[in-house]
Amino acid sequence: MACHGNNLEGGVGAKLQKVGSKLSVDQIKNQIIMVAVVCLLESSKRMMLKKLPFG
Repeated sequence: MACHGNNLEGGVGAKLQKVGSKLSVDQIKNQIIMVAVVCLLESSKRMMLKKLPFG
């Protein structure tokens, strides 16, 4: 929780203390999934580029 703070008060990441009053459970789940997918895609892209002869 270092990005969002120990009490979700924000830090490097956004404040999460009142996110449940703004988003539904499904919206929160979808956001988490989307962030995870983007991270995986970026990681895969970096790994693939390292394997190229000019990478």
